[in-house]
Amino acid sequence: MKKTIFLVVLLLVLSGCQSTTPQYYYGSYERNVYAFFRGDMAALNEQIAELESDIARAEANQLSPAPGMYAHLGYLHLLQGDQTKGFSYFEQEKQLFPESQHYINFLMVNAQGE
Repeated sequence: MKKTIFLVVLLLVLSGCQSTTPQYYYGSYERNVYAFFRGDMAALNEQIAELESDIARAEANQLSPAPGMYAHLGYLHLLQGDQTKGFSYFEQEKQLFPESQHYINFLMVNAQGE
């Protein structure tokens, strides 16, 4: 009986140590957001290229891009004056994360007013 209880407890402990696959693919997203908020505007083209590469890599590996990745990429395109691409990425963010719809709509209205 003690041996059975010990094995059950051991099994539960070891099953709790199982690694899980990440829910989202972040790639260079966090580093790019940090660089953006540091004020590194000279590297906008590099940030855009890295984020587009990260999204392509996520899609190729059938992973979901991190929440906000499409929105940040859209915002970077808006800063460069490409409203069409920016809004396209905003729409993709809304499709993947419907809870962000109100905020993304707010960003789009503000971008149209500028």
